[in-house]
Amino acid sequence: WCRSVSTKHRSATSRGLTHDSGMTIPATTKEQNHHEPKRAMDPHTAFINEKTEQLEMISQELGENHPRVAEELTTIGLFHHHMTKQFGKALVCLNRALLILRLQKQRREYEVEIAVTLTDIANVHRSAGELEKAMHFYKEALSTFSHTSVSKNHPNYVAATRGLALLQFR
Repeated sequence: WCRSVSTKHRSATSRGLTHDSGMTIPATTKEQNHHEPKRAMDPHTAFINEKTEQLEMISQELGENHPRVAEELTTIGLFHHHMTKQFGKALVCLNRALLILRLQKQRREYEVEIAVTLTDIANVHRSAGELEKAMHFYKEALSTFSHTSVSKNHPNYVAATRGLALLQFR
């Protein structure tokens, strides 16, 4: 879902949109919704559907590499990490968000967000049992934080330090 929101990765069919994964998302119209009985939707699915819709709208309005797109991708990635435990999907979203933040012309303005995203990626790797990768991302996050005005007492800096310490003293 988070690989790309570009329309080049989707094609319209008479039944809906086909993502590059081959999955078809049914088209919905007011007429279809009016005649179809409402089904209870899993809250996780409802949240992801809502966020994916928002992500597509923001991408179309502001462009695929806008910081707001990175923000939405981070939200979806964190949801996959903490709520659905789908670490692969979480990493796809968070890595895409990281790429977008690194592409910003005023990158200096986004260094804190980049460091926080690196910490988020490290946390997913730690949860997935990929401890060497987690350690790498925690170190990169701390290095990035060191280029910002964030104090060593800041909660995000502490989170990265704590994550690294948990791995080093295991």
